[in-house]
Amino acid sequence: MQDTAVALQKSFGAVGDSAATGLMQSAKVFAGDLLHAAEDSEAVAATLSDLSDTAASLKDFTDPATVTKAERTMEGIDEAVAKALDASDALLVLESQAAGEASVEDALMESGQEDVRVSKEPLAPELPEGVTATAPRTYCAGPRNYLKNTNGFTVAQCAAMVQSEATLCPSGYFNYYYNSNSARNFCFCMPATDCSLKQHQRPQHPCINHGWGHGSYNIYHVEPKKEEKEALVQYYPAMYFVDKKFEKMPMTCSGDLAAKPITGQTKDGCAAACDSNIHSCVGFQYFQKGGQHLCFLLSNFKTGSYYTGCGSSFLQTTKASVEAGCYAKLSKFLSNTLKPNPSGKCKECFKELTKADRCFK
Repeated sequence: MQDTAVALQKSFGAVGDSAATGLMQSAKVFAGDLLHAAEDSEAVAATLSDLSDTAASLKDFTDPATVTKAERTMEGIDEAVAKALDASDALLVLESQAAGEASVEDALMESGQEDVRVSKEPLAPELPEGVTATAPRTYCAGPRNYLKNTNGFTVAQCAAMVQSEATLCPSGYFNYYYNSNSARNFCFCMPATDCSLKQHQRPQHPCINHGWGHGSYNIYHVEPKKEEKEALVQYYPAMYFVDKKFEKMPMTCSGDLAAKPITGQTKDGCAAACDSNIHSCVGFQYFQKGGQHLCFLLSNFKTGSYYTGCGSSFLQTTKASVEAGCYAKLSKFLSNTLKPNPSGKCKECFKELTKADRCFK
């Protein structure tokens, strides 16, 4: 996130695009938050490692001095474990946000933490044919789409729904669990996350209480159907709602952020993240430079620039060094325009829109 934001801030700063450079600044700030949280986790891990080495070196417990040192070491371990859980939780929250997860409490529960009221009911004693389970109590970051909650809803039915909802669930990964408070089974799918690459086993911790999330968790996978569709089909380039002849031009836009900056997600992943923030997100700004991705979920559109100097086929060519696109959710603007309105009566319209007869590098 940091490296990509620095590079793109330079690119768009060179063409005077303050909207894009402002977004990059927010990404750099969030990257710093992630880095500091990781450093805190590393520091407490090092402390625990040192205490473990100290404990292993203790000999002759008939010696009172050794017993005293052992007691002090145990106290240090208890204190360090408490700090480790706090540091790990903080990092997990930020990691979830950076992946586009809208509900951080759910991600924490999926990490392997539970409170004493968690149901011990087995999730799926016998998995249906074609369904596999990830490691038990696995954390899988990334935006999720809610599919169903009802009493007696089975993992097989959840898998079938995941396959039938190709637009919402192209990855085939899904979360099925039982909630002991409501006696219901819940089914979510991960639209853009490969959970086999994002598994973080966490120790169970009996003291965490995240409110309503008292359930057993696991993540499963079923092969998606070949006729997959993308969540992006629900989103159109913002210029579609302004002037359709420019909708294929690269574009940047800004507005109030609906969530933290997101990295590592494709356009479809960004669209899924916007769907997950259903009440606050109306669109997103997406950037790709090489294999690096950044996107910003927006709760409104304020300023934008569309670049006619890049060529009408810019977004379709693999030779472009930077891909930039501003997308609006079709259902939010189906009968409206985003074209700037000098009267100020159009609250959802761009306040300022610039036609840039140039391109960025």
